[in-house]
Amino acid sequence: MAEDKQDLRVYVIPDLRTWAIPGKFEQRSKLEYFNTFEEAKRRFDELRNEPYNSEKALYDDGTPCARLALGVDSGTEAYDILYVRAGENVLVEDFTRSEDLPMDGEIMAVFRKTAAEIGFDKVYSYPLLEDGTYGKPSFVPFDKWAAEHTEYNLTGGRKMEKSTTFEVSSISKIENGSNVKALASVVINGELAVRGIKVMEGENGAFVSMPSKKFGSEYYEIAFPITAEAREAMNKAVMDNYNKLIASPDKTLKNELPPAERSSSSIKVKLKPVENENYSSIKAVGRITVDSCFVVNDVKVMTNSEDKAFVSMPSYQTNTGDYSQYAFPITKELHEKLDKAVLGEYQLLGKVEYKGVKYAELGDKDDIAHLAKQSNTFAASLMGELDKAGVKYQAKIADTTTISVNKADKAKLDSIKEKLVKELNPEKKTENKTEKQDKPAPKPKHKR
Repeated sequence: MAEDKQDLRVYVIPDLRTWAIPGKFEQRSKLEYFNTFEEAKRRFDELRNEPYNSEKALYDDGTPCARLALGVDSGTEAYDILYVRAGENVLVEDFTRSEDLPMDGEIMAVFRKTAAEIGFDKVYSYPLLEDGTYGKPSFVPFDKWAAEHTEYNLTGGRKMEKSTTFEVSSISKIENGSNVKALASVVINGELAVRGIKVMEGENGAFVSMPSKKFGSEYYEIAFPITAEAREAMNKAVMDNYNKLIASPDKTLKNELPPAERSSSSIKVKLKPVENENYSSIKAVGRITVDSCFVVNDVKVMTNSEDKAFVSMPSYQTNTGDYSQYAFPITKELHEKLDKAVLGEYQLLGKVEYKGVKYAELGDKDDIAHLAKQSNTFAASLMGELDKAGVKYQAKIADTTTISVNKADKAKLDSIKEKLVKELNPEKKTENKTEKQDKPAPKPKHKR
Protein backbone atom coordinates (compact mmCIF):
# COMPACT_ATOMS: atom_id res chain seq x y z
CA MET A 1 0.00 0.00 0.00
CA ALA A 2 1.35 3.42 -0.87
CA GLU A 3 2.04 5.22 2.39
CA ASP A 4 1.19 8.68 0.97
CA LYS A 5 -2.35 7.83 -0.07
CA GLN A 6 -5.02 8.86 2.41
CA ASP A 7 -8.18 7.63 0.68
CA LEU A 8 -7.62 4.10 1.97
CA ARG A 9 -7.72 3.69 5.75
CA VAL A 10 -7.19 0.73 8.06
CA TYR A 11 -9.61 0.40 10.96
CA VAL A 12 -9.83 -1.43 14.29
CA ILE A 13 -13.05 -2.36 16.09
CA PRO A 14 -12.25 -3.22 19.74
CA ASP A 15 -15.28 -5.53 20.16
CA LEU A 16 -17.34 -6.51 17.13
CA ARG A 17 -19.76 -8.44 19.33
CA THR A 18 -21.31 -5.12 20.28
CA TRP A 19 -22.19 -4.69 16.61
CA ALA A 20 -23.38 -8.24 15.97
CA ILE A 21 -25.63 -8.41 19.07
CA PRO A 22 -26.61 -4.76 19.68
CA GLY A 23 -29.53 -5.69 21.94
CA LYS A 24 -27.13 -6.89 24.65
CA PHE A 25 -25.02 -3.72 24.69
CA GLU A 26 -25.87 -0.08 25.34
CA GLN A 27 -23.61 1.19 22.57
CA ARG A 28 -21.43 -0.13 19.78
CA SER A 29 -17.68 -0.32 20.13
CA LYS A 30 -16.04 2.67 18.47
CA LEU A 31 -14.72 2.28 14.90
CA GLU A 32 -11.13 3.56 15.05
CA TYR A 33 -9.49 4.68 11.75
CA PHE A 34 -5.77 4.89 10.94
CA ASN A 35 -3.94 6.20 7.88
CA THR A 36 -1.32 3.43 7.85
CA PHE A 37 -1.31 -0.27 8.60
CA GLU A 38 1.53 0.22 11.09
CA GLU A 39 -0.56 2.60 13.20
CA ALA A 40 -3.56 0.27 13.13
CA LYS A 41 -1.35 -2.68 14.11
CA ARG A 42 -0.07 -0.83 17.17
CA ARG A 43 -3.65 -0.32 18.35
CA PHE A 44 -4.54 -3.93 17.51
CA ASP A 45 -1.55 -5.16 19.55
CA GLU A 46 -2.66 -3.03 22.52
CA LEU A 47 -6.07 -4.74 22.55
CA ARG A 48 -5.11 -8.27 21.46
CA ASN A 49 -4.32 -9.62 24.93
CA GLU A 50 -7.37 -8.13 26.62
CA PRO A 51 -9.24 -10.93 28.51
CA TYR A 52 -12.46 -10.61 26.49
CA ASN A 53 -10.64 -11.78 23.36
CA SER A 54 -10.19 -15.23 24.89
CA GLU A 55 -13.81 -15.63 25.98
CA LYS A 56 -15.67 -18.49 24.33
CA ALA A 57 -18.99 -16.68 23.86
CA LEU A 58 -20.96 -18.22 20.99
CA TYR A 59 -23.34 -16.97 18.33
CA ASP A 60 -26.66 -18.76 17.81
CA ASP A 61 -25.07 -20.98 15.15
CA GLY A 62 -22.52 -22.28 17.68
CA THR A 63 -19.48 -20.46 16.29
CA PRO A 64 -17.27 -18.32 18.58
CA CYS A 65 -18.20 -14.65 18.62
CA ALA A 66 -16.01 -12.26 16.66
CA ARG A 67 -14.43 -9.78 19.05
CA LEU A 68 -11.40 -7.61 18.17
CA ALA A 69 -11.52 -6.84 14.43
CA LEU A 70 -9.21 -5.30 11.82
CA GLY A 71 -10.26 -4.19 8.35
CA VAL A 72 -9.75 -1.72 5.52
CA ASP A 73 -11.95 1.09 4.18
CA SER A 74 -11.45 2.10 0.53
CA GLY A 75 -13.71 5.15 0.77
CA THR A 76 -16.64 3.48 -0.99
CA GLU A 77 -16.44 -0.01 0.54
CA ALA A 78 -15.15 -1.57 3.74
CA TYR A 79 -13.73 -5.07 4.20
CA ASP A 80 -13.21 -6.78 7.57
CA ILE A 81 -10.03 -8.89 7.33
CA LEU A 82 -9.33 -10.39 10.76
CA TYR A 83 -11.55 -11.38 13.68
CA VAL A 84 -10.29 -12.64 17.03
CA ARG A 85 -12.56 -15.56 17.94
CA ALA A 86 -12.05 -17.34 21.28
CA GLY A 87 -8.41 -16.30 21.40
CA GLU A 88 -7.56 -17.20 17.79
CA ASN A 89 -6.86 -14.93 14.81
CA VAL A 90 -9.34 -15.87 12.09
CA LEU A 91 -9.49 -14.68 8.48
CA VAL A 92 -12.96 -13.28 7.82
CA GLU A 93 -15.22 -15.65 5.88
CA ASP A 94 -16.31 -13.10 3.26
CA PHE A 95 -12.69 -12.86 2.19
CA THR A 96 -12.76 -16.51 1.12
CA ARG A 97 -15.52 -16.10 -1.45
CA SER A 98 -15.01 -12.66 -2.99
CA GLU A 99 -14.39 -12.42 -6.73
CA ASP A 100 -13.08 -8.85 -6.56
CA LEU A 101 -10.61 -8.66 -3.69
CA PRO A 102 -7.60 -10.36 -5.34
CA MET A 103 -7.77 -7.72 -8.08
CA ASP A 104 -7.46 -4.74 -5.69
CA GLY A 105 -3.75 -4.08 -5.11
CA GLU A 106 -4.07 -1.77 -2.10
CA ILE A 107 -6.52 -3.96 -0.21
CA MET A 108 -4.40 -7.03 -0.95
CA ALA A 109 -1.33 -5.18 0.39
CA VAL A 110 -3.12 -4.70 3.73
CA PHE A 111 -4.22 -8.36 3.68
CA ARG A 112 -0.64 -9.56 3.11
CA LYS A 113 0.73 -7.28 5.82
CA THR A 114 -1.89 -8.63 8.23
CA ALA A 115 -0.84 -12.20 7.42
CA ALA A 116 2.86 -11.38 7.73
CA GLU A 117 2.93 -9.05 10.73
CA ILE A 118 -0.01 -10.24 12.83
CA GLY A 119 -0.63 -13.75 11.54
CA PHE A 120 -3.74 -15.90 11.15
CA ASP A 121 -4.45 -19.14 13.00
CA LYS A 122 -7.52 -20.24 11.07
CA VAL A 123 -9.86 -19.35 8.24
CA TYR A 124 -13.64 -19.56 8.45
CA SER A 125 -13.82 -20.76 4.87
CA TYR A 126 -16.65 -21.32 2.41
CA PRO A 127 -15.66 -24.31 0.23
CA LEU A 128 -16.26 -23.93 -3.50
CA LEU A 129 -18.40 -26.82 -4.77
CA GLU A 130 -18.25 -28.49 -8.19
CA ASP A 131 -21.44 -26.75 -9.30
CA GLY A 132 -19.85 -23.34 -8.69
CA THR A 133 -21.78 -22.58 -5.49
CA TYR A 134 -20.36 -22.33 -1.97
CA GLY A 135 -20.90 -24.93 0.71
CA LYS A 136 -21.24 -24.58 4.48
CA PRO A 137 -18.26 -22.76 6.03
CA SER A 138 -15.93 -24.41 8.52
CA PHE A 139 -12.75 -23.51 10.39
CA VAL A 140 -9.59 -24.72 8.65
CA PRO A 141 -5.88 -24.05 9.39
CA PHE A 142 -4.70 -20.87 7.70
CA ASP A 143 -1.48 -22.40 6.31
CA LYS A 144 -3.48 -25.13 4.55
CA TRP A 145 -5.95 -22.62 3.10
CA ALA A 146 -3.19 -20.24 1.93
CA ALA A 147 -1.37 -23.10 0.16
CA GLU A 148 -4.56 -23.96 -1.74
CA HIS A 149 -5.35 -20.34 -2.71
CA THR A 150 -2.27 -19.19 -4.59
CA GLU A 151 -4.21 -16.28 -6.16
CA TYR A 152 -3.67 -14.41 -2.89
CA ASN A 153 0.13 -14.78 -3.19
CA LEU A 154 0.51 -15.88 0.43
CA THR A 155 2.78 -18.36 2.12
CA GLY A 156 1.03 -17.86 5.43
CA GLY A 157 2.11 -18.76 8.94
CA ARG A 158 3.87 -16.90 11.72
CA LYS A 159 7.13 -18.84 12.17
CA MET A 160 10.39 -19.06 10.24
CA GLU A 161 11.28 -22.58 9.17
CA LYS A 162 14.99 -22.01 9.84
CA SER A 163 17.26 -19.50 11.59
CA THR A 164 17.28 -16.88 8.84
CA THR A 165 19.45 -13.87 9.72
CA PHE A 166 18.78 -10.20 8.95
CA GLU A 167 21.69 -7.76 9.35
CA VAL A 168 21.91 -4.07 8.43
CA SER A 169 24.90 -3.30 6.19
CA SER A 170 24.21 0.44 6.03
CA ILE A 171 21.64 3.05 7.02
CA SER A 172 21.61 6.74 6.04
CA LYS A 173 19.69 9.76 7.32
CA ILE A 174 17.24 11.47 4.96
CA GLU A 175 16.93 15.16 5.81
CA ASN A 176 14.56 16.58 3.22
CA GLY A 177 11.57 17.40 5.42
CA SER A 178 9.53 14.33 4.38
CA ASN A 179 8.25 11.58 6.64
CA VAL A 180 11.03 9.30 5.33
CA LYS A 181 13.78 9.58 7.95
CA ALA A 182 16.31 6.96 6.80
CA LEU A 183 17.15 4.44 4.08
CA ALA A 184 18.64 1.08 5.00
CA SER A 185 20.16 -1.94 3.28
CA VAL A 186 19.74 -5.37 4.86
CA VAL A 187 21.70 -8.57 4.16
CA ILE A 188 19.87 -11.89 4.54
CA ASN A 189 21.94 -14.90 5.60
CA GLY A 190 25.09 -13.01 4.68
CA GLU A 191 24.39 -13.52 0.98
CA LEU A 192 21.34 -11.60 -0.29
CA ALA A 193 21.26 -7.79 -0.11
CA VAL A 194 17.99 -5.83 -0.02
CA ARG A 195 18.04 -2.05 -0.64
CA GLY A 196 15.50 0.73 -0.32
CA ILE A 197 14.12 -0.16 3.12
CA LYS A 198 12.69 3.00 4.67
CA VAL A 199 12.33 4.19 8.23
CA MET A 200 9.27 6.44 8.24
CA GLU A 201 7.76 8.71 10.85
CA GLY A 202 4.08 8.17 11.62
CA GLU A 203 1.68 9.63 14.15
CA ASN A 204 2.69 6.96 16.67
CA GLY A 205 6.41 6.98 16.00
CA ALA A 206 8.92 5.51 13.56
CA PHE A 207 8.24 2.32 11.62
CA VAL A 208 9.88 0.23 8.88
CA SER A 209 8.50 0.31 5.33
CA MET A 210 9.64 -2.18 2.69
CA PRO A 211 10.66 -1.08 -0.83
CA SER A 212 7.72 -0.70 -3.22
CA LYS A 213 7.28 -0.14 -6.93
CA LYS A 214 4.45 1.41 -8.93
CA PHE A 215 2.68 -0.81 -11.45
CA GLY A 216 -0.04 1.11 -13.25
CA SER A 217 -1.76 3.25 -10.62
CA GLU A 218 -0.96 1.00 -7.65
CA TYR A 219 2.10 0.44 -5.46
CA TYR A 220 3.26 -3.06 -4.60
CA GLU A 221 5.99 -4.18 -2.22
CA ILE A 222 8.97 -5.58 -4.09
CA ALA A 223 10.77 -7.36 -1.25
CA PHE A 224 9.18 -8.22 2.09
CA PRO A 225 8.99 -10.81 4.91
CA ILE A 226 6.02 -13.17 4.76
CA THR A 227 6.04 -14.49 8.31
CA ALA A 228 5.53 -12.45 11.44
CA GLU A 229 8.72 -13.84 12.99
CA ALA A 230 10.85 -12.80 9.98
CA ARG A 231 9.21 -9.36 9.93
CA GLU A 232 9.95 -8.91 13.64
CA ALA A 233 13.61 -9.96 13.22
CA MET A 234 14.14 -7.63 10.26
CA ASN A 235 12.34 -4.68 11.87
CA LYS A 236 14.40 -5.08 15.04
CA ALA A 237 17.66 -5.05 13.07
CA VAL A 238 16.65 -1.90 11.18
CA MET A 239 15.26 -0.01 14.18
CA ASP A 240 18.24 -0.88 16.40
CA ASN A 241 20.56 0.60 13.80
CA TYR A 242 18.27 3.59 13.23
CA ASN A 243 18.41 4.43 16.93
CA LYS A 244 22.21 4.28 16.80
CA LEU A 245 22.19 6.51 13.71
CA ILE A 246 20.03 9.28 15.18
CA ALA A 247 22.22 9.31 18.30
CA SER A 248 25.27 9.81 16.09
CA PRO A 249 26.46 12.99 14.30
CA ASP A 250 27.20 10.89 11.21
CA LYS A 251 24.84 10.84 8.24
CA THR A 252 25.53 7.20 7.45
CA LEU A 253 26.18 4.18 9.63
CA LYS A 254 28.00 1.26 7.99
CA ASN A 255 28.53 -2.21 9.41
CA GLU A 256 31.25 -4.55 8.15
CA LEU A 257 29.43 -7.79 7.40
CA PRO A 258 31.55 -10.73 6.26
CA PRO A 259 29.90 -12.61 3.38
CA ALA A 260 28.65 -16.11 4.03
CA GLU A 261 31.32 -18.80 3.65
CA ARG A 262 28.76 -21.07 2.02
CA SER A 263 25.19 -20.67 0.88
CA SER A 264 22.54 -21.63 3.43
CA SER A 265 19.48 -20.00 1.85
CA SER A 266 16.80 -22.13 0.27
CA ILE A 267 15.34 -20.67 -2.94
CA LYS A 268 11.87 -21.36 -4.30
CA VAL A 269 10.75 -19.90 -7.61
CA LYS A 270 7.38 -19.15 -9.19
CA LEU A 271 7.23 -17.77 -12.75
CA LYS A 272 4.64 -17.05 -15.39
CA PRO A 273 5.35 -16.56 -19.10
CA VAL A 274 5.16 -13.07 -20.63
CA GLU A 275 3.60 -12.64 -24.06
CA ASN A 276 3.92 -8.96 -24.93
CA GLU A 277 5.28 -7.66 -28.22
CA ASN A 278 6.31 -4.39 -26.56
CA TYR A 279 8.61 -6.28 -24.18
CA SER A 280 9.87 -9.07 -26.41
CA SER A 281 13.10 -9.52 -24.42
CA ILE A 282 11.14 -10.34 -21.22
CA LYS A 283 10.23 -14.01 -21.34
CA ALA A 284 8.92 -14.64 -17.82
CA VAL A 285 8.29 -12.79 -14.57
CA GLY A 286 7.69 -13.98 -11.04
CA ARG A 287 9.15 -14.16 -7.56
CA ILE A 288 11.68 -15.98 -5.44
CA THR A 289 11.07 -17.00 -1.83
CA VAL A 290 14.05 -17.22 0.51
CA ASP A 291 13.85 -19.73 3.38
CA SER A 292 10.03 -19.70 3.02
CA CYS A 293 9.95 -16.41 4.95
CA PHE A 294 11.07 -13.62 2.58
CA VAL A 295 9.81 -12.80 -0.93
CA VAL A 296 11.46 -10.87 -3.76
CA ASN A 297 8.94 -9.94 -6.49
CA ASP A 298 9.42 -8.77 -10.08
CA VAL A 299 12.22 -11.24 -10.85
CA LYS A 300 12.46 -11.57 -14.63
CA VAL A 301 13.90 -13.97 -17.17
CA MET A 302 15.19 -11.98 -20.15
CA THR A 303 17.10 -12.77 -23.33
CA ASN A 304 20.07 -10.91 -24.81
CA SER A 305 20.88 -10.17 -28.47
CA GLU A 306 22.05 -13.78 -28.88
CA ASP A 307 18.73 -15.05 -27.48
CA LYS A 308 20.44 -16.39 -24.36
CA ALA A 309 18.31 -16.33 -21.22
CA PHE A 310 19.48 -14.61 -18.03
CA VAL A 311 18.00 -13.61 -14.68
CA SER A 312 17.17 -9.94 -14.00
CA MET A 313 16.54 -8.88 -10.40
CA PRO A 314 14.03 -6.07 -9.65
CA SER A 315 15.50 -2.60 -10.11
CA TYR A 316 14.67 1.12 -9.92
CA GLN A 317 15.95 4.21 -11.71
CA THR A 318 18.13 6.53 -9.64
CA ASN A 319 18.30 10.33 -9.82
CA THR A 320 21.29 10.03 -12.16
CA GLY A 321 19.31 7.91 -14.64
CA ASP A 322 21.16 4.70 -13.77
CA TYR A 323 19.42 1.55 -12.57
CA SER A 324 20.00 0.01 -9.15
CA GLN A 325 18.72 -3.35 -7.94
CA TYR A 326 16.36 -3.68 -5.00
CA ALA A 327 17.69 -7.15 -4.16
CA PHE A 328 20.69 -9.12 -5.41
CA PRO A 329 23.05 -11.94 -4.35
CA ILE A 330 26.41 -10.81 -2.93
CA THR A 331 28.12 -14.20 -3.01
CA LYS A 332 29.07 -16.26 -6.04
CA GLU A 333 27.46 -19.38 -4.60
CA LEU A 334 24.06 -17.76 -4.09
CA HIS A 335 24.29 -16.10 -7.51
CA GLU A 336 24.78 -19.53 -9.11
CA LYS A 337 22.07 -21.13 -6.94
CA LEU A 338 19.56 -18.39 -7.78
CA ASP A 339 20.33 -18.52 -11.52
CA LYS A 340 19.99 -22.30 -11.55
CA ALA A 341 16.65 -22.20 -9.71
CA VAL A 342 15.11 -19.41 -11.83
CA LEU A 343 16.37 -20.62 -15.22
CA GLY A 344 15.44 -24.19 -14.32
CA GLU A 345 11.87 -23.08 -13.62
CA TYR A 346 11.90 -21.12 -16.89
CA GLN A 347 12.92 -24.23 -18.83
CA LEU A 348 9.98 -26.08 -17.32
CA LEU A 349 7.69 -23.30 -18.57
CA GLY A 350 9.06 -23.91 -22.06
CA LYS A 351 7.83 -27.51 -21.92
CA VAL A 352 4.26 -26.35 -21.45
CA GLU A 353 2.18 -25.69 -24.54
CA TYR A 354 -0.95 -23.56 -24.55
CA LYS A 355 -3.77 -23.91 -27.03
CA GLY A 356 -7.08 -22.16 -27.46
CA VAL A 357 -7.72 -18.62 -26.28
CA LYS A 358 -5.72 -16.71 -23.67
CA TYR A 359 -6.59 -17.60 -20.10
CA ALA A 360 -7.77 -14.03 -19.40
CA GLU A 361 -10.34 -14.28 -22.19
CA LEU A 362 -12.22 -16.94 -20.23
CA GLY A 363 -13.14 -14.49 -17.46
CA ASP A 364 -12.04 -13.83 -13.90
CA LYS A 365 -10.35 -16.66 -12.02
CA ASP A 366 -13.46 -17.42 -9.99
CA ASP A 367 -15.48 -17.70 -13.24
CA ILE A 368 -13.28 -20.41 -14.74
CA ALA A 369 -13.76 -24.19 -14.44
CA HIS A 370 -11.06 -26.77 -15.05
CA LEU A 371 -10.89 -30.31 -16.40
CA ALA A 372 -7.51 -31.41 -15.08
CA LYS A 373 -5.01 -34.21 -15.87
CA GLN A 374 -6.50 -35.54 -19.08
CA SER A 375 -4.65 -37.95 -21.33
CA ASN A 376 -3.00 -35.88 -24.07
CA THR A 377 -4.35 -38.18 -26.79
CA PHE A 378 -7.90 -37.93 -25.46
CA ALA A 379 -7.52 -34.19 -24.85
CA ALA A 380 -6.59 -33.63 -28.51
CA SER A 381 -9.89 -35.22 -29.57
CA LEU A 382 -11.78 -33.25 -26.94
CA MET A 383 -10.25 -29.96 -28.12
CA GLY A 384 -11.31 -30.78 -31.67
CA GLU A 385 -14.91 -31.24 -30.53
CA LEU A 386 -14.80 -28.00 -28.52
CA ASP A 387 -13.58 -26.17 -31.64
CA LYS A 388 -16.51 -27.59 -33.62
CA ALA A 389 -18.96 -26.53 -30.91
CA GLY A 390 -17.48 -23.02 -30.75
CA VAL A 391 -16.63 -23.29 -27.05
CA LYS A 392 -13.80 -21.04 -25.90
CA TYR A 393 -11.16 -22.94 -23.96
CA GLN A 394 -7.52 -22.96 -23.00
CA ALA A 395 -5.53 -26.17 -22.87
CA LYS A 396 -2.32 -26.35 -20.85
CA ILE A 397 -0.40 -29.28 -22.29
CA ALA A 398 2.50 -30.81 -20.38
CA ASP A 399 2.75 -34.44 -19.23
CA THR A 400 -1.03 -34.29 -19.05
CA THR A 401 -3.52 -31.70 -20.29
CA THR A 402 -5.71 -29.35 -18.26
CA ILE A 403 -8.59 -27.80 -20.17
CA SER A 404 -10.15 -24.62 -18.78
CA VAL A 405 -13.47 -23.05 -19.80
CA ASN A 406 -15.79 -20.41 -18.45
CA LYS A 407 -18.10 -21.90 -15.82
CA ALA A 408 -21.08 -21.09 -18.05
CA ASP A 409 -19.65 -23.57 -20.59
CA LYS A 410 -18.77 -26.28 -18.06
CA ALA A 411 -21.99 -28.24 -18.65
CA LYS A 412 -21.35 -28.21 -22.40
CA LEU A 413 -17.77 -29.37 -21.83
CA ASP A 414 -18.96 -32.26 -19.64
CA SER A 415 -21.56 -33.25 -22.22
CA ILE A 416 -19.00 -33.26 -25.05
CA LYS A 417 -16.57 -35.25 -22.93
CA GLU A 418 -19.23 -37.83 -21.98
CA LYS A 419 -20.27 -38.26 -25.62
CA LEU A 420 -16.65 -38.60 -26.74
CA VAL A 421 -15.91 -41.22 -24.07
CA LYS A 422 -18.82 -43.33 -25.32
CA GLU A 423 -17.66 -43.01 -28.93
CA LEU A 424 -14.09 -43.98 -28.11
CA ASN A 425 -15.14 -46.79 -25.75
CA PRO A 426 -18.28 -48.40 -27.27
CA GLU A 427 -20.06 -50.86 -25.03
CA LYS A 428 -19.87 -54.48 -26.15
CA LYS A 429 -23.11 -56.21 -27.04
CA THR A 430 -24.61 -57.95 -24.05
CA GLU A 431 -24.23 -61.70 -24.25
CA ASN A 432 -26.98 -63.95 -22.97
CA LYS A 433 -26.68 -65.29 -19.47
CA THR A 434 -25.92 -68.90 -20.48
CA GLU A 435 -23.02 -67.90 -22.75
CA LYS A 436 -21.55 -65.64 -20.05
CA GLN A 437 -21.68 -68.45 -17.48
CA ASP A 438 -19.87 -70.89 -19.81
CA LYS A 439 -17.01 -68.51 -20.60
CA PRO A 440 -14.08 -68.26 -18.22
CA ALA A 441 -13.57 -64.95 -16.46
CA PRO A 442 -11.14 -62.66 -18.31
CA LYS A 443 -7.71 -62.15 -16.77
CA PRO A 444 -7.15 -58.68 -15.40
CA LYS A 445 -4.95 -56.35 -17.47
CA HIS A 446 -2.14 -54.48 -15.78
CA LYS A 447 -1.02 -51.16 -17.21
CA ARG A 448 2.70 -50.51 -16.81
